[in-house]
Amino acid sequence: MEDFHYLPNSVQKSFSRALKGYFDYSIHRFIMIGVWLDDNKLLRFNGDLGSRIATVNADHWSKAELEDVIEKGENLIGLKFDDHFRDHILENCLGSVWVVQQVCYQACVAAGIIGDSEGKVRQVGSLELAKKLMQDIVRDQSSRSTSFIDSFSAGPSADLAEIYQWTLYTVIASDVARLKGGLQVTEIVNFIELFGLGTGPSARDLLKELPNIAEFQMHHLEISPIVLDYDFGARRLNVVDRSFLIWLNGQDRVEILREADMPGASIRHWQRVVREVQNVHHKSDVIITEGRHRIGDDAQPSAQPETA
Repeated sequence: MEDFHYLPNSVQKSFSRALKGYFDYSIHRFIMIGVWLDDNKLLRFNGDLGSRIATVNADHWSKAELEDVIEKGENLIGLKFDDHFRDHILENCLGSVWVVQQVCYQACVAAGIIGDSEGKVRQVGSLELAKKLMQDIVRDQSSRSTSFIDSFSAGPSADLAEIYQWTLYTVIASDVARLKGGLQVTEIVNFIELFGLGTGPSARDLLKELPNIAEFQMHHLEISPIVLDYDFGARRLNVVDRSFLIWLNGQDRVEILREADMPGASIRHWQRVVREVQNVHHKSDVIITEGRHRIGDDAQPSAQPETA
């Protein structure tokens, strides 16, 4: 079943209940393909599926596996990508097999390669071409990403907008390396406490609403694929669209936060904390702090702040 995540939650729950019957009383097995990183999503819908399902994270690709993708393509078509071209892609694709395939495909198009070489190995690509094609991907994602930010921050209603706004602010202000592993709800709460300056949703508000963000993106915003998903069991917010991460990695975060309507006082406070961390610890320019490492105007940074 392709794109299982696009079904309404009520239908997913209903089908999850039916899966146990199919498993116990028939020879049929189902492969559910969907955009989520929650290993226990179907179990949450139906606990009786325990020991009856196996989860495969098809979005996780190691560097060695991505290299294998490139090599198999080279062997099938009869070409050899430049080493600098290959290295730049692998270092900047953020583990996305789609990005690797797309950049390699565009490099072949640029070289006029539209079929196999019939035995003659052709050299393709350069470092400059790799940089240009990666920039093209960022540019192509710009419109979609900015549209997502504008739409998501509005939330499904005025009463819930604050939850969606501060969730989005935390994502925008986080280092991409940290986002790849997801953000715990406690990290979002700490960010709000530190930079909300007395405003912002509570942990209870977040825990109540975050499980609905995938359905909001699919059925209200009609975004395909979705950008953010929530792992209910781990209480973790995940960025499931790697192309969004690649786009975000090349943006001016302050400018994006302004465009997302983060309060000016909160942005200025965030910038001050960033400078403190840079000056004292020479760490990343974007931070998320744990409660015990809170940094403010009247407090000194701890010896080891939690950095994004």
